[in-house]
Amino acid sequence: LLAVLTFGAYSALAWTSRCLLPGPFALVSQLPFFSGNRYPSRYSVMLLIGVGVLAAYGLASALMRLAQSRRPTQSASAGESAPQWMAWLLAAVCGLFLFEHLSTPLPLNDFRIPPIYDRLAAVEGDFAVLELPTGWRNGARVQGISDELIMMQQWYQTRYGQHRLGGNTSRNPAYKFDYFIQAPLIGDLIGLMNADREHVAPVVEAELGALIAANRPRAADVLDQLGVEFVVVHVEESPPALLRFIDAVLPLALVEEWKGDNWRGEASTIRLYQVASSQQPSTKQPSTKQIDIPSEAGRLHLAEGWSSLASSDGHIRYATANPAELMLDLPERGGLLQIELFGPAREAEILLNGETLGSFVIDDSPQVVELAVPPGVANQLVDRLRFDFGDAVTPAHLTATSPDERGWSIGATGAFLAPDAALVVASAGEEVGNDARLFVNGREIADEGRGYHLVALDATGAVLDRTQFDTLAAPSESAAMAAWLDALPNGVIVAGAVADEASYNLSQDAVDALARLGVATDLRGHFRWSHAFVGVVGAAPGSALEASSLLRPAVVAVGAPVDAEFVSGGVGRIDFTPAQSAPDS
Repeated sequence: LLAVLTFGAYSALAWTSRCLLPGPFALVSQLPFFSGNRYPSRYSVMLLIGVGVLAAYGLASALMRLAQSRRPTQSASAGESAPQWMAWLLAAVCGLFLFEHLSTPLPLNDFRIPPIYDRLAAVEGDFAVLELPTGWRNGARVQGISDELIMMQQWYQTRYGQHRLGGNTSRNPAYKFDYFIQAPLIGDLIGLMNADREHVAPVVEAELGALIAANRPRAADVLDQLGVEFVVVHVEESPPALLRFIDAVLPLALVEEWKGDNWRGEASTIRLYQVASSQQPSTKQPSTKQIDIPSEAGRLHLAEGWSSLASSDGHIRYATANPAELMLDLPERGGLLQIELFGPAREAEILLNGETLGSFVIDDSPQVVELAVPPGVANQLVDRLRFDFGDAVTPAHLTATSPDERGWSIGATGAFLAPDAALVVASAGEEVGNDARLFVNGREIADEGRGYHLVALDATGAVLDRTQFDTLAAPSESAAMAAWLDALPNGVIVAGAVADEASYNLSQDAVDALARLGVATDLRGHFRWSHAFVGVVGAAPGSALEASSLLRPAVVAVGAPVDAEFVSGGVGRIDFTPAQSAPDS
């Protein structure tokens, strides 16, 4: 069984790659405990342990038989020494085992930490370091740069011992990766880390000016919120577009530049920068800080338990789990919090770093509440503001009211989705999440897998059919997708999202079938692009609701834009007024 498991989910016959034989790995990997192993080859460890025991028994049996055949008239006594030939045979077998696992010459890397990190180690305080380029890696995928540099950066971290963005993790919830790809500034930095790839470079070149203009005003605030005081840039590993972005956007002052050989013996340049706003503490009394949680900038403050989308009017960010947390950067001396609370929850308890600040009954929506933050409570590098909205929950698709009695309009198709229904469609190409998510009335129905994920619905929001086509893998998948779409009658609503990649074998008939839904985007020639849409069979060309991008996920919504089945309460704007510093005596 272990031998079969090492072959993976499918095995191909040696003389053909088209005949795939299913194996038990896909089934076993769904079981508790076994689901922790994502790689079939790891079962080879158990396989070799089992084979090793059998080999030892076989060797012992062979030696006994050979001994008996050499001395048929002698009886072996307990104290009798083994014949010399048996010792040589045993040594030869052991030598074969050792030779099989021999690695020579031993591959060696230079694990000396570049001395530039000594400058970081000498800095006192509690802060974070941003290394560029970097990546977030788990057992399934890499977000950011896919390079040994990620692991070496973690090794270098042992010298200075501070927090850092990026690194190696395992079995993390999707939120842990989604946070960074959706965060302002950081999400765009992730897109630029692979700007030297052939399919990414032209898009980055066309959009770099807009990215610089959008991120320059907010860069200092983002770095401050994340506690980043130093930025380390690995020049040779950085695409030119990333270096241009760093120079134009980030508020940095060069501290030191080091040149030498990296762990592979290659020429390397490392630059250490200090964030300009962290060099000198401000002597001015800070004014009120405003945080618009539903806004794009508000994503930076979202911890676990929130919808990734704001409400239709842009005023509310709904909690989809209870409790839900926000991440803030508050001064330890405390101050005054003013929070805009929304229903449908009727109560809220608010805690900061585990300390209760207050409990409230939500009579009106919105309701602005004030909470005093005592000195010493906001004592973390990132302070966690926790909201407990009680046990009552409301179906997410009922949190918005359609402006038209016919329901929610679907793009410019002229068709409508029922007023009590909702669709959220999210797509992420390989570089920006590798995921497709389809929410019907808050319930996620998309399966795992690469390519186009499609769902057909009637006007009430009832699911008629759903499927998935890997249009990267084979032209037959594209033909099957076109046939599936062509079989749907006029008026059927179709939502679709791409995971990973869907362009490579996308054919004209599939593009034409999508066009009959009102979809204008043709992914051919757009490798690993995100694409999300909601269209209607028989709609006019270009009338569907859709979004596509290479550097960011693509999301569209019809009805309440909440990517969860239930919500409790909501949060709008947060104002924080710091306590006045005591005057120097």
